[in-house]
Amino acid sequence: MPRRRYARALQEETGQPTVAPQQAKPAQAQANTNPMIAMQRLIGNAAIQRFGGLNEPDSGALGPNSTSTTSNTTTTNTTASTTPQAPGLLSADGVVRAMSYYNIRAADYPPHIISQIQGALGVAETGRATPEMVQAVADFQSQNGLAVDGMAGPRTLPAIFEQGLDTEQTEEVFADEALDALDQWDSKSPEERAQALIDAANAGLAEHKISECTSTIVDLNVLAQFDFTTWNIELGKGVFEAATISNADYADAANTVYHESRHAEQWFSMARLLAGQGKTAQEIATQMGIPLNIANEAAALPYQPGSMEALVANGWYESVYGVDADYRNKTLTDLEKAGTDLEAAEADLAANDTPANRAKVATLRQKRQKLYDEYHNLPEETDAHRVGDAIEARILLKAELPDEG
Repeated sequence: MPRRRYARALQEETGQPTVAPQQAKPAQAQANTNPMIAMQRLIGNAAIQRFGGLNEPDSGALGPNSTSTTSNTTTTNTTASTTPQAPGLLSADGVVRAMSYYNIRAADYPPHIISQIQGALGVAETGRATPEMVQAVADFQSQNGLAVDGMAGPRTLPAIFEQGLDTEQTEEVFADEALDALDQWDSKSPEERAQALIDAANAGLAEHKISECTSTIVDLNVLAQFDFTTWNIELGKGVFEAATISNADYADAANTVYHESRHAEQWFSMARLLAGQGKTAQEIATQMGIPLNIANEAAALPYQPGSMEALVANGWYESVYGVDADYRNKTLTDLEKAGTDLEAAEADLAANDTPANRAKVATLRQKRQKLYDEYHNLPEETDAHRVGDAIEARILLKAELPDEG
């Protein structure tokens, strides 16, 4: 069983419709046509600047959990010299590696899935990986802050095929409701301030037939955390107890709520994946450790096996419960320990400023940064950070616009 709580940590710098087929973003020039993307790259979560100096990793970089069910060691006889080329960001060898990624995972990427990717990116729908397709994937990755490798895997597919809280209209409504709540900050209690953001996120979940979350406001050493065993989001009191709040801090808090709500959506998608595989609600609840009532709701909305929705959900499932679960749990455990060790070392340095203590703090900061990069690169974390950061950017942008009328 994976760790129960999935927290948006303090040490950060930045950052399928449920029944209908998934929406794909317009082909090619999405970042050029959406001002949110450009702004998102410039805006960091204020938490890192306040709490610890970690840098944001490349959100799509391949790591030990980069595959779903097929080994990376499989080889093919395809070479750069025999593969037709297409202009783009990838080298000839990069094109070969990217095409091999799909070929050795043919069970996950059958012709209809490949065609959907090709159609979403505006290249010929051949049903097989082509140089044009992998270059288009690489272009999309470059425009959306993902590692550029041409492989539409568990970090890239959710960004190509919008679903749930990641859809434009849902994000827009949440941002408007969040800003309405900000206008009432002075007249609300800390609990009411937090609940307003939770209610706005739950409205988005409900719109896409995703089970809503309960919430509690408690003392936390993280900004927030989603506990899938209770389907509850715990929020740290700090920011909501402030008498006044800046636009930047409020947008960061909204990012936090949306990030954790996206985790709820991911877990619900994983449950629907299992439902599509024939699992009963009780089996889903037992296998995933989620409440039975949530499993019942997911079981009523099974994903079609072999669908794009199922493939996206499978990327998250393999990271949390499947082939990469041990790596994920070790990453989370090691990151938590690194934070604790660093706090102790910083306390020692404050009490006794020596070269040895300075060196120890510097070493532990580097270690924690490396582990944070690995944590951020987990497929579900890459996704939740991307979606949350987009909300933060949207709220900051809208907050600067003049009032209508």
